[in-house]
Amino acid sequence: MNNIIYIATVEKVSAASESTHEDSTVESSAVLLNVGFQIVNILIFFFVFKHFFGKKILASFEERKTLLNKLKSADDEYNQLIEKAHQEKNQIVEE
Repeated sequence: MNNIIYIATVEKVSAASESTHEDSTVESSAVLLNVGFQIVNILIFFFVFKHFFGKKILASFEERKTLLNKLKSADDEYNQLIEKAHQEKNQIVEE
C-alpha cells in the first residue's frame, strides 16, 4: 500500500514539475512581452512630452539661467560696494 502511494506521489510531482516548466516558459515570454511594451510606452511618452513641452521647458531653463547670471552680477556689485564702503570707513576713522 505504501508503495502505491509513493508511486502516485512521484507521478504527481513529476507531472507538476513538467507543467511548471511549461508555465514558466509562457510566463517568461509574457514578461519579456510586457517589458517590451513598457519600453515602447516610455518612448512614446518621452517623444510626446518633448514635442508638446520641450520648447517651453528649454525656454524656462534659459530664462532661469539669465536670471541667475543677473543675480550673480548684482551680488558681485553689492560686494564691491560693501568693500568700497569699508575702505571709506577706514579712511574716515584714520583722519
